[in-house]
Amino acid sequence: MYITCMRTSDDPEIFNRVKQRKDPSVNRAKKLENNISNGRKIFRLLLWLNEISEIENLIKNKKMNGVLRILKLLSTTCSFFYYVADNAVWSAGLGYLSPKIFKYKWKQIKNTFSLWKTILELIISMYTIVLKKRQEKAIRARLAANFKYKPVMLDTE
Repeated sequence: MYITCMRTSDDPEIFNRVKQRKDPSVNRAKKLENNISNGRKIFRLLLWLNEISEIENLIKNKKMNGVLRILKLLSTTCSFFYYVADNAVWSAGLGYLSPKIFKYKWKQIKNTFSLWKTILELIISMYTIVLKKRQEKAIRARLAANFKYKPVMLDTE
């Protein structure tokens, strides 16, 4: 934010110093930003291992609805590849990997898996809502049959 504010300054002298990286405070802020970014990436370094155990649990879980299980498997697989690609982005930034694989940048691959995981999670949420509504309807029907319960509609006007 500091760098952005300095870069958008109306004072041409400040703008030029920021653009040419001659201002020590801007250089320190940029270095801090890079260090924080790398620190966050270190915490995500081995998160893909969690996704492997989650995939294994989903495969073994026979109680879960088939469609829901497939959707969750796909979502977790996307999450696995997201973390692998995120590690590749970091490694490429450090110079250990090529920044591209085939004709795609690692960052594009990472973002694509993130997008698909988000889409799948939305689908899973909507599907879960539909399943829960069906369960609620069945429970209400059983209650009505067993206790001669008639739901009372409240007038909301």
